[in-house]
Amino acid sequence: MGFQDLSEFFQPGLTLPIRGKEYHIPEAPAADGLRLMQLVAANGLDGNTETREALKLLGATWVVEDEELPVFDPDTGLQAVDEEGNSVTRTVAMGRWSGGLYDEMSADGLSMDEIIHAGITALVKTAQGLAEAEKFWNERGIAAKAVASGNPAPPSTGANRAQKRAAAKTATKKQAAKKSTRKSSSRANTAGTTTPARARTAKTTPAAPTTTR
Repeated sequence: MGFQDLSEFFQPGLTLPIRGKEYHIPEAPAADGLRLMQLVAANGLDGNTETREALKLLGATWVVEDEELPVFDPDTGLQAVDEEGNSVTRTVAMGRWSGGLYDEMSADGLSMDEIIHAGITALVKTAQGLAEAEKFWNERGIAAKAVASGNPAPPSTGANRAQKRAAAKTATKKQAAKKSTRKSSSRANTAGTTTPARARTAKTTPAAPTTTR
Protein backbone atom coordinates (compact mmCIF):
# COMPACT_ATOMS: atom_id res chain seq x y z
CA MET A 1 0.00 0.00 0.00
CA GLY A 2 1.52 3.28 -1.10
CA PHE A 3 1.07 6.72 0.40
CA GLN A 4 -2.11 8.50 -0.59
CA ASP A 5 -2.10 12.11 -1.63
CA LEU A 6 -2.44 14.06 1.62
CA SER A 7 -5.02 16.43 0.14
CA GLU A 8 -7.40 13.49 -0.45
CA PHE A 9 -8.02 12.91 3.25
CA PHE A 10 -6.36 15.71 5.22
CA GLN A 11 -7.86 19.17 5.50
CA PRO A 12 -5.63 21.66 7.30
CA GLY A 13 -7.13 24.60 9.10
CA LEU A 14 -9.91 24.92 11.66
CA THR A 15 -13.69 24.66 11.42
CA LEU A 16 -15.68 26.59 14.05
CA PRO A 17 -19.46 26.58 14.62
CA ILE A 18 -21.07 29.98 15.21
CA ARG A 19 -24.85 30.50 15.39
CA GLY A 20 -25.55 27.18 13.72
CA LYS A 21 -23.14 27.73 10.82
CA GLU A 22 -19.66 26.30 10.37
CA TYR A 23 -16.83 28.57 9.27
CA HIS A 24 -13.62 27.03 7.98
CA ILE A 25 -10.48 29.06 8.72
CA PRO A 26 -7.63 28.02 6.39
CA GLU A 27 -4.28 27.11 7.92
CA ALA A 28 -1.68 29.87 7.86
CA PRO A 29 1.15 29.52 5.31
CA ALA A 30 4.25 27.84 6.72
CA ALA A 31 6.28 31.05 7.06
CA ASP A 32 3.46 32.91 8.85
CA GLY A 33 2.75 29.94 11.11
CA LEU A 34 6.38 29.67 12.18
CA ARG A 35 6.53 33.42 12.82
CA LEU A 36 3.45 33.25 15.07
CA MET A 37 4.88 30.29 16.97
CA GLN A 38 8.10 32.22 17.63
CA LEU A 39 6.26 35.40 18.66
CA VAL A 40 4.06 33.62 21.18
CA ALA A 41 6.94 31.55 22.57
CA ALA A 42 9.27 34.56 22.92
CA ASN A 43 7.19 37.44 24.26
CA GLY A 44 3.52 36.71 23.76
CA LEU A 45 1.27 39.19 21.94
CA ASP A 46 -0.27 42.41 23.20
CA GLY A 47 -3.93 43.12 22.56
CA ASN A 48 -3.51 45.14 19.36
CA THR A 49 -1.04 42.71 17.81
CA GLU A 50 -3.21 39.74 18.76
CA THR A 51 -6.28 41.29 17.10
CA ARG A 52 -4.35 42.21 13.96
CA GLU A 53 -2.85 38.73 13.59
CA ALA A 54 -6.23 37.09 14.25
CA LEU A 55 -7.97 39.11 11.53
CA LYS A 56 -5.14 38.35 9.10
CA LEU A 57 -5.71 34.63 9.70
CA LEU A 58 -9.33 35.21 8.67
CA GLY A 59 -8.04 36.51 5.34
CA ALA A 60 -8.64 40.20 6.09
CA THR A 61 -6.31 42.99 5.03
CA TRP A 62 -6.17 46.57 6.23
CA VAL A 63 -7.45 49.04 3.64
CA VAL A 64 -6.34 52.63 4.23
CA GLU A 65 -9.02 55.27 3.65
CA ASP A 66 -8.67 59.02 4.20
CA GLU A 67 -11.54 60.64 6.04
CA GLU A 68 -12.41 64.30 6.50
CA LEU A 69 -13.11 65.22 10.12
CA PRO A 70 -14.33 68.59 11.44
CA VAL A 71 -11.99 70.89 13.36
CA PHE A 72 -13.46 72.47 16.51
CA ASP A 73 -12.60 75.83 18.02
CA PRO A 74 -11.01 75.16 21.47
CA ASP A 75 -12.54 78.38 22.90
CA THR A 76 -16.14 78.04 21.75
CA GLY A 77 -16.36 74.28 21.23
CA LEU A 78 -18.04 74.93 17.89
CA GLN A 79 -16.80 73.81 14.50
CA ALA A 80 -14.14 76.19 13.24
CA VAL A 81 -14.70 78.23 10.10
CA ASP A 82 -12.26 80.05 7.84
CA GLU A 83 -12.33 83.70 6.81
CA GLU A 84 -14.88 82.97 4.11
CA GLY A 85 -17.20 81.16 6.53
CA ASN A 86 -16.45 77.67 5.28
CA SER A 87 -16.20 74.78 7.75
CA VAL A 88 -12.63 73.77 8.54
CA THR A 89 -11.81 70.06 8.28
CA ARG A 90 -8.73 67.91 8.53
CA THR A 91 -7.78 64.77 6.65
CA VAL A 92 -7.18 61.73 8.84
CA ALA A 93 -5.80 58.41 7.61
CA MET A 94 -8.43 55.90 8.69
CA GLY A 95 -9.03 52.39 7.44
CA ARG A 96 -11.02 49.18 7.64
CA TRP A 97 -10.53 45.43 7.50
CA SER A 98 -11.72 43.73 4.36
CA GLY A 99 -11.52 40.41 2.53
CA GLY A 100 -11.52 36.67 3.09
CA LEU A 101 -13.64 34.93 5.68
CA TYR A 102 -13.92 38.22 7.58
CA ASP A 103 -16.24 39.60 4.89
CA GLU A 104 -18.41 36.48 5.02
CA MET A 105 -18.71 36.70 8.79
CA SER A 106 -19.53 40.40 8.62
CA ALA A 107 -22.17 39.80 5.94
CA ASP A 108 -23.74 37.13 8.18
CA GLY A 109 -24.16 39.75 10.89
CA LEU A 110 -21.61 38.40 13.37
CA SER A 111 -20.38 40.83 15.99
CA MET A 112 -16.79 42.02 16.07
CA ASP A 113 -16.31 40.12 19.34
CA GLU A 114 -17.42 36.85 17.72
CA ILE A 115 -15.20 37.39 14.70
CA ILE A 116 -12.13 38.25 16.78
CA HIS A 117 -12.73 35.28 19.09
CA ALA A 118 -12.77 32.96 16.09
CA GLY A 119 -9.59 34.55 14.74
CA ILE A 120 -7.74 34.31 18.06
CA THR A 121 -8.80 30.66 18.37
CA ALA A 122 -7.19 30.03 14.99
CA LEU A 123 -4.09 31.89 16.18
CA VAL A 124 -3.88 29.70 19.31
CA LYS A 125 -4.24 26.60 17.17
CA THR A 126 -1.39 27.72 14.91
CA ALA A 127 0.95 28.71 17.75
CA GLN A 128 0.09 26.18 20.47
CA GLY A 129 -1.87 23.34 18.94
CA LEU A 130 -5.43 22.07 18.58
CA ALA A 131 -5.94 21.13 22.25
CA GLU A 132 -5.12 24.64 23.49
CA ALA A 133 -7.32 26.16 20.79
CA GLU A 134 -10.28 24.01 21.80
CA LYS A 135 -9.73 24.94 25.45
CA PHE A 136 -9.63 28.65 24.61
CA TRP A 137 -12.74 28.45 22.44
CA ASN A 138 -14.87 26.62 25.00
CA GLU A 139 -13.67 28.36 28.16
CA ARG A 140 -14.40 31.76 26.64
CA GLY A 141 -17.92 30.57 25.98
CA ILE A 142 -18.35 29.32 29.56
CA ALA A 143 -17.09 32.64 30.95
CA ALA A 144 -19.51 34.57 28.71
CA LYS A 145 -22.47 32.46 29.91
CA ALA A 146 -21.48 33.03 33.55
CA VAL A 147 -21.38 36.81 33.09
CA ALA A 148 -24.69 36.82 31.19
CA SER A 149 -26.39 34.88 33.99
CA GLY A 150 -25.17 37.32 36.63
CA ASN A 151 -22.51 35.02 38.05
CA PRO A 152 -19.11 36.72 38.09
CA ALA A 153 -16.26 34.84 36.48
CA PRO A 154 -13.96 33.19 39.06
CA PRO A 155 -10.62 34.89 39.72
CA SER A 156 -7.70 33.56 37.74
CA THR A 157 -5.21 31.14 39.25
CA GLY A 158 -2.45 33.67 38.74
CA ALA A 159 -4.29 36.23 40.87
CA ASN A 160 -4.81 33.70 43.67
CA ARG A 161 -1.13 32.80 43.72
CA ALA A 162 -0.12 36.46 43.79
CA GLN A 163 -2.43 37.10 46.75
CA LYS A 164 -1.02 34.12 48.64
CA ARG A 165 2.57 35.26 48.03
CA ALA A 166 1.72 38.77 49.25
CA ALA A 167 0.05 37.38 52.39
CA ALA A 168 3.05 35.14 53.10
CA LYS A 169 5.45 38.09 52.81
CA THR A 170 3.30 40.17 55.19
CA ALA A 171 3.22 37.36 57.77
CA THR A 172 7.02 36.95 57.56
CA LYS A 173 7.55 40.68 58.15
CA LYS A 174 5.24 40.63 61.19
CA GLN A 175 7.12 37.68 62.71
CA ALA A 176 10.46 39.41 62.16
CA ALA A 177 9.12 42.58 63.82
CA LYS A 178 7.95 40.61 66.89
CA LYS A 179 11.37 38.94 67.29
CA SER A 180 13.12 42.30 67.03
CA THR A 181 10.82 43.78 69.72
CA ARG A 182 11.51 40.88 72.08
CA LYS A 183 15.29 41.24 71.69
CA SER A 184 15.15 45.00 72.35
CA SER A 185 13.06 44.45 75.51
CA SER A 186 15.48 41.81 76.82
CA ARG A 187 18.46 44.11 76.29
CA ALA A 188 16.72 46.96 78.09
CA ASN A 189 16.05 44.81 81.16
CA THR A 190 19.69 43.76 81.51
CA ALA A 191 21.30 47.09 80.65
CA GLY A 192 21.52 48.37 84.31
CA THR A 193 23.03 45.26 85.90
CA THR A 194 26.70 44.42 86.23
CA THR A 195 28.40 41.15 86.95
CA PRO A 196 31.10 41.40 89.67
CA ALA A 197 34.48 40.34 88.49
CA ARG A 198 35.78 37.16 89.98
CA ALA A 199 38.46 37.75 92.60
CA ARG A 200 41.73 36.35 91.53
CA THR A 201 43.79 34.64 94.25
CA ALA A 202 47.53 34.64 93.84
CA LYS A 203 48.96 31.23 94.33
CA THR A 204 52.27 30.92 96.13
CA THR A 205 54.53 27.92 96.12
CA PRO A 206 56.32 27.27 99.45
CA ALA A 207 60.10 27.16 99.24
CA ALA A 208 61.66 23.74 99.43
CA PRO A 209 63.30 23.00 102.87
CA THR A 210 67.09 23.15 103.02
CA THR A 211 69.19 20.48 104.72
CA THR A 212 72.67 20.87 106.29
CA ARG A 213 75.05 18.01 106.05
